[in-house]
Amino acid sequence: MLGPSLLVQPITAMGLATTNVYLPAAEEAATALWFDLHTAEQHVSAPGARVLEANPTLTIAPILTLALSLSLSLSLSLTLTRRARARGVRGAAGPRACLRARWDRAAQASK
Repeated sequence: MLGPSLLVQPITAMGLATTNVYLPAAEEAATALWFDLHTAEQHVSAPGARVLEANPTLTIAPILTLALSLSLSLSLSLTLTRRARARGVRGAAGPRACLRARWDRAAQASK
């Protein structure tokens, strides 16, 4: 955890296909909503179902944020994306673009 609302799962082995990410909540009996900053996919952390199986890549580690702090986390993620692009990391898509595309698809689907 980086503070109370940003979670980064470190990848410590080469060629890792999947990794388990524990998504905590404020209290043991509480439910928490987490968002993947790379894909804008939402994940519910509920009692008895707090582990997410993530698929890391060589250049992208799982980074998740609590729903309540999404705008702050997006700013941090945008900074990280800019730094990755400056270093020449390919495929460093910005999280805002991912979220915007997801929200646009949801808006189109609800019409």
